[in-house]
Amino acid sequence: ESLGQILFASNDGYRGAVIEGVADGAWSGSSSDASLVFKTTPDNATVPTEKLRITSGGSVLIDTTVTTEASGDFDDLIIGSTSDTAKGISIVGSTTGGVGSLTFTDGASYKNQGIIQYRHADDSMRFTTAQYERLRINNDGNVGIGTDTMDSSTNLSITDTGSARIYMK
Repeated sequence: ESLGQILFASNDGYRGAVIEGVADGAWSGSSSDASLVFKTTPDNATVPTEKLRITSGGSVLIDTTVTTEASGDFDDLIIGSTSDTAKGISIVGSTTGGVGSLTFTDGASYKNQGIIQYRHADDSMRFTTAQYERLRINNDGNVGIGTDTMDSSTNLSITDTGSARIYMK
């Protein structure tokens, strides 16, 4: 059920976009769950279709309308649905000094505990845990574990801090 909407249209009546409040179920004196829906009109179409939804539970859904396709513990941001063949997130940065990061924090005093980071200046991918870089893949595909200085004669460099081990089966 539509609770109201803001409509963006041309002077001749073609709808380009809609922001709409939608009831998420039957309302009662103790429950009035609602979502906020954003719709845009695709190329070669005249009717806006849903592209983004903020649910009453606070989840953000992009290009899907349901949270059931994701784990209940990991449904804060859902992009796409099981019928999609390709979805993704692009983090764009400067080719000379840009840094793209996905960070994990434990709270106000424990920022950036975990980081997955791409550095454009040297085209390296870095993985951080407990605020320390633990693994790096450089632009040649060499892997460094526990070190940021890789031996160019090998594809894998490991700094032994007394507990480094590799097990292969």
